Amino acid sequence: MLKNEKLTELIMQALGDIINKIIIIPNTLISVTKIDCSPDLKNTTIFVSVLPDQYNGTALKKLRKNSSLIRKKLAKKINLRKTPELKWQIKPKEDIKKENELLELEEILEAISRGEI
Repeated sequence: MLKNEKLTELIMQALGDIINKIIIIPNTLISVTKIDCSPDLKNTTIFVSVLPDQYNGTALKKLRKNSSLIRKKLAKKINLRKTPELKWQIKPKEDIKKENELLELEEILEAISRGEI
């Protein structure tokens, strides 16, 4: 795994923990699903999934409002010299649906390889 990929994974895990402590919306789950870092690591786009969907706007608004606090906590948690700017996006439902279909396909292929199907 490349250094940038390791850092992206580390940022993704840290953000998941931080978001769950800072962004409180009752009966709502916010998950970090993908992160795109610029090559120089100055900018990061974070894609999140919000359940239930009706809270997408509320979650995005809170994430953007608390972005500087989240960024400070991220810097402390993963010890970066320069913490990237955080840009928030809701992961499109089509992407989530495609990922779920791929996971189902993988499960079927694994079952076939084990001789279960």
